[in-house]
Amino acid sequence: MPTLDAGLFVILAGLAFAFMFLSFKLESIHDGVLKLLSMVLFFSLAIFLSAEYDVVYVETATDGTSTWTTTKFLIDDNQQILAMIFYALGLANIGLYLHSMFQVRAERNFSRKHGMS
Repeated sequence: MPTLDAGLFVILAGLAFAFMFLSFKLESIHDGVLKLLSMVLFFSLAIFLSAEYDVVYVETATDGTSTWTTTKFLIDDNQQILAMIFYALGLANIGLYLHSMFQVRAERNFSRKHGMS
């Protein structure tokens, strides 16, 4: 069974959520870039989980003469449910990106039509 390191998973998920929430705070042209980055990260995580990658971390212990390696699962069961949640968040970011893109264009066209700068 293929595995994905738990640290990488947590970092990617944290970045995806940070980009998504930061895009809500920014009302500039950069919020679209953050929404796209968030979408890519959410879809990447969803694909890993859909491909049934186990999210694990490895602990290594030694007592001087022997070494033990233990694999602990962060996400083992219910991967498909979490993958569907990440797919939904990715689709939501696409919708928010398209909404903001068309809203900016509509405002720009309105200001050109009415002679506003």
